Amino acid sequence: MGAGVGGLATAVRLLSKGYSVKVYEKEQNIGGKVNQIETDNFKFDLTASILMTPEVYKEVFEYADKDYRDYLEFLSVDPIYRVNYSDGTRRDFSTDITKLSENLESISIDDCHGYLRFLGDVYKKYQIANNFFLQRTFRTPLDFFNPKILSQALRLRTLSNSYRFISKYIEDENLRKFLCFQSLYVGISPYNGPNIYTLVPTISQIYGLWYLKGGMYSYIKALERLIFELGGTIENNTNVEEILISEGKAIGVKTNTNKQYGDIIICNADFPYAMNELIKDNRWKGKYSSKKISEMKYSCSTFIIYLGLKKKYPDLTVHNMYLG
Repeated sequence: MGAGVGGLATAVRLLSKGYSVKVYEKEQNIGGKVNQIETDNFKFDLTASILMTPEVYKEVFEYADKDYRDYLEFLSVDPIYRVNYSDGTRRDFSTDITKLSENLESISIDDCHGYLRFLGDVYKKYQIANNFFLQRTFRTPLDFFNPKILSQALRLRTLSNSYRFISKYIEDENLRKFLCFQSLYVGISPYNGPNIYTLVPTISQIYGLWYLKGGMYSYIKALERLIFELGGTIENNTNVEEILISEGKAIGVKTNTNKQYGDIIICNADFPYAMNELIKDNRWKGKYSSKKISEMKYSCSTFIIYLGLKKKYPDLTVHNMYLG
């Protein structure tokens, strides 16, 4: 259920293991939140256009024993950021270590040294987080609350906020603001939230930032093509009205046209929507009753303006940041 990026990637994985797979999508276009607006002259991604860690996007193709280069082209962004400050100064941050060092040394030798130490220390945190948390599944409390995992959690030392942590390495206030900014991507204040979000500027700096030729929607089209090549089907304009459950197990779905049964039923819809709309019997909602769902608080996403421009602006690069 749902031809968003998660549903499509899951379909590829199952197809590559020999399953027969059908994907239902209620909208006319696949992609979910990773979609696009197309006009006579412009195409706009409806999501972020720049990505980190391209290996995450390549992995599903490798899982299916396919070469991602037959489906996608990744292009690097350099500089990764052009940062504009309210005092009129501008700095380009590059993954090229020579350019980066020259930029930082123009601020101060101490801040250049501090920035590189910051990257090294946070990189260690990233390796711990990636190996023990990001790439693991926590199905039961004991999967997390055990001596090995808890000892690694303590090594992350995330209790101080991002600004205080960054300030241990950096003296220049503008440089501090640049490194703090990325915690806002997830709605966390750098002055209050844990410093785990310093992983974002570190990963960007070490591994670079990328975009896909043709825009982010080209990833959706690549997954669609792979699904068809592997023998899967996608039914657009098909609304799943209910997940059919028997004796505590999902056995099928009821759509606006028929009922379909299967060995594995996967829901890629937003969780609140699925619990409210697709699970009809309250016995299977658990603690997530309609009342509880309605009382949950949701964080705001980004505010995006799409502009089609008639001329080039030499002051802009691919990825621009303006700090007040």
